[in-house]
Amino acid sequence: MTHPNRKLILLILVPIAVALGWWQFGQGPETATNQLSASGRIEGRMTTLSAKTGGTVTYIHFDESDKVSKGDLLIVLEDEAFCARADAEINAIAARELDLEALDTQLALAVQETELQIELAKAAKSAADAQLAKAEASFQLAQKNSERSDELQRQKLVSIQTSESNALQATIQKNSIEEARANQIRAEKQYDLARLGKSRITALKASRAAYAQRIEEAKLKRYSTQLNVEDMNISSPISGTILTRNIEVGELLRAGTPVMTLVDMNQLYLKIYVPEVQIGKLVLKQPAKIYVDAFPDQPFEAYVSKIAQQAEFTPKNVETKAERVKLVFAIELAVKQNEQGLLKPGMPADAVIELQAID
Repeated sequence: MTHPNRKLILLILVPIAVALGWWQFGQGPETATNQLSASGRIEGRMTTLSAKTGGTVTYIHFDESDKVSKGDLLIVLEDEAFCARADAEINAIAARELDLEALDTQLALAVQETELQIELAKAAKSAADAQLAKAEASFQLAQKNSERSDELQRQKLVSIQTSESNALQATIQKNSIEEARANQIRAEKQYDLARLGKSRITALKASRAAYAQRIEEAKLKRYSTQLNVEDMNISSPISGTILTRNIEVGELLRAGTPVMTLVDMNQLYLKIYVPEVQIGKLVLKQPAKIYVDAFPDQPFEAYVSKIAQQAEFTPKNVETKAERVKLVFAIELAVKQNEQGLLKPGMPADAVIELQAID
């Protein structure tokens, strides 16, 4: 015999269960206000921060649930050996730059010295050329005088001593030509030697350029090292709230280790699933209201921000197996405002969407 109270309870619970089913999945008939009701959980755009380089955690400036702004320093790592190597690279570059300055000074002096040597050698060569020309002219004059003296001496018009003296002067001038030619050859060689200084300067400039290139390569390496040093200071890439902190002070981290997860509380959304037969009534920017258990009388304004392009079977965590084989479309409802942080990721929520009328 069935107890009367049990019948009464069944009569009350069955309609309630049916009504809740329509509310959660939007499978029931539309309400009088042409609305769609569905349920889901609040989600957010998560940002997981990881260590770009290894090191020991020395400071953690924020903790879970703390609000941070973009650019805030969150975590400081330290690697003594790496920092010492970075300092050594700085000192090595400074020493090389001093060597480069000395090389520049040496090069400048070599340029000035070479130019001066070329000018002196050019002047000496000009003087030697002039000396040779003078010696040749003097020889020609002395030779003519000697020839005239010989003729006059044969005519008994001048003495033998005069003729011999003029002949001796011609010989002396001839020897002067040989000496002037030797001086001219030496001057030309000195000029050629001075001009070789330009080749030495060219070689010095090439060495200087190669040395400067090595310094630039060292600076690039130092820049890369500096970036790694800066990566030991982990800053927030967004303004948001810290959801999880995965590390403690003193821990030794490897590159790629997750350290914190952040979420922007002003970009939360509710993900729901809408039956295929009703998806045509939804459009982007369509208004909606979200309700949570913590604030049952306070609706949160939202709008349709994303409509899946392909249908899928109802997720496994929804309703019964029979319901899970039905095709649905995933919908995201973006929360318009959450400045006070009342909504949080993971909160179960219900949504009411104003449906578009079908012509």
